[in-house]
Amino acid sequence: MRWLVVAALPVLGGPVWAQDEGLGVPVIATVVWPGADLSRAVVKVFRDAQWRELLDEVPAAEQGGLAVLMLPPGTYYLMAVVDANGNNQLDAGDGLGFYGVTDLADPGQRPQAYEVRAGAGGDAGPTIHIVAVRDENGRLRPVGGTPPGSTPADPASAPAPPEGGPQPPPAGTRVGGQVTRPGAPSCPLFVLLMGTEEGGEPVAGRVALDGSFTLNCAPGTYRLYVVGDANADRRLDAGDPVGMYGVPDWSQVTEPLPVLTLAAASGVEGVRLAVNGVVSEGGGVLPWGAAGAAAAGGLKLPLGEFPALLAGRVTIPEGTVAAATVLVFRDVNLTQLIARAACDGEGGYAIALPAGTCYLLAALDTGPDGRIGPGDVIGFYGADPADPDAAPPPVTLGPGGLRSDLDVAPSMAIGASEPPEAAGGEAPWPEAG
Repeated sequence: MRWLVVAALPVLGGPVWAQDEGLGVPVIATVVWPGADLSRAVVKVFRDAQWRELLDEVPAAEQGGLAVLMLPPGTYYLMAVVDANGNNQLDAGDGLGFYGVTDLADPGQRPQAYEVRAGAGGDAGPTIHIVAVRDENGRLRPVGGTPPGSTPADPASAPAPPEGGPQPPPAGTRVGGQVTRPGAPSCPLFVLLMGTEEGGEPVAGRVALDGSFTLNCAPGTYRLYVVGDANADRRLDAGDPVGMYGVPDWSQVTEPLPVLTLAAASGVEGVRLAVNGVVSEGGGVLPWGAAGAAAAGGLKLPLGEFPALLAGRVTIPEGTVAAATVLVFRDVNLTQLIARAACDGEGGYAIALPAGTCYLLAALDTGPDGRIGPGDVIGFYGADPADPDAAPPPVTLGPGGLRSDLDVAPSMAIGASEPPEAAGGEAPWPEAG
């Protein structure tokens, strides 16, 4: 198949023109290669059927092979590449696929054009099957059986975490406990683990209405806080409630501050935290109910070192059994995945991450198969259902920023595998030149 040889030539080059002007329509592309690790999958967008004018390339957001493209209305040709060893070369064990081709051994199948229509944001997106793999002799062979370097998929086991990017914490490193607060609830509360020099990355969690909380984290040494945004100004500052593990009385706290040490593959249950302080002007902490004069000489929180805290709820339709996940990206094109969080049974989530601007995507694993893919449902924070072509709005927070209103209602179904004839106009075969 001469087209396959020609199409394989440009897979290592960068885009001629990246989508940095006019964000276009969100297109949800899914790369499929059963049993393979798709954390290194990339979807490449070409203008022409000869695979010469590369417009953009978008890495998959996670191991499930999901990539969100932002494309202006028009006709495109889509290629997927799985660079299994991450060396930026198409070599032994790497996979290649084309939109519209599900079986390379079928001579009747050809790559198809994919049409992006204005007003079509949220439509079922393209599914791209990996149909060829490079063998040890440098030849492209039809995919068959288990991909090289992988193990057969086992629906009973969870998928392996992706290499690179945010990864789930080690199993068993868990912190659970109870928060008490004075009076009736006045604002949502969140627990926050902040690592010392021997600690891991910050981890946040929601405090349930009954005061319970659960966190999963990497082994290390942490300080554990409970915080809330009582004045609803989207940051932790004067007037907000606070508590800290090991501090029963803020008027008597001394250095060094207490820490919580967590070993690998073990957990701590029954941790008690009390909302027994309030942030004063300048970042000090007053005992709950104390007069302003009591702030003199008090401990000051390093608010400038606190991460941003994002929280909200993902809508899970009644009667739907689905695990909900929130993915956080640094860029509007949704290529730089910086954090992710599994939601609780009610769809609630909390994420701690460095201050800055980010974009949120939520997904419902309706399969469920432990990954985001065809048949699942996604949505963007702040997306207007009346304007499906609009890019997701940014969320910007500084150090100590706290947003608890970032709710998402997923409504965009990821398309299942479609037959080639449903893919659009047939592309003429490129001739080897």
